[in-house]
Amino acid sequence: MKKVFKKLGVVAMTLSMFAFSSCEELKELIKFDFDLEGEAIEIVVDELEVGEEVEIGSAQFEKSLEQIIQEEAPDADLSKIKAITLTNISMQILDGDEDNNFQNLGSISAEVRASGLQDLVVAKKEDIDSDNSLYQLNLPVEGGSVDVKKYFSKTDFQYVVKANVTKATTKPITLRITADYSFTFGL
Repeated sequence: MKKVFKKLGVVAMTLSMFAFSSCEELKELIKFDFDLEGEAIEIVVDELEVGEEVEIGSAQFEKSLEQIIQEEAPDADLSKIKAITLTNISMQILDGDEDNNFQNLGSISAEVRASGLQDLVVAKKEDIDSDNSLYQLNLPVEGGSVDVKKYFSKTDFQYVVKANVTKATTKPITLRITADYSFTFGL
């Protein structure tokens, strides 16, 4: 019976060392977690005609995942990224006027696109007319946050903006899209 308890003790000690080792490794990875706020891209939107679900512009995200990790967490292991979560997205018209602003749109959405992956709607603002916003909009992120790691990991990661155009615009406008992300590392 004593031998059985000794063997159980050895097994328990081995398992606890493994668990402690994994906990330490997890703590080490968690220290690399960071938020990336205020990343912006600009899209020049040509004059728009009235229409539903019109793609009004797209732009590639210029920083690579490697560049961001190098800037934000240079000692982190890129292969240990567990999630890249989009937490907030806003849009601003930089050069609009009373005839060329968000009131020309009934709704607007932001999607992410990358080669080999299906486009994914990440944020959408319905019923813009009731918002009274002319030049600045916050778009509710689908489900509060969206994991975009598999898109972000591609070299051609881009944003696509679609809208229901209810009133034609009379000139090109510049749209700035600003996004916040949360990077999570894990085993």
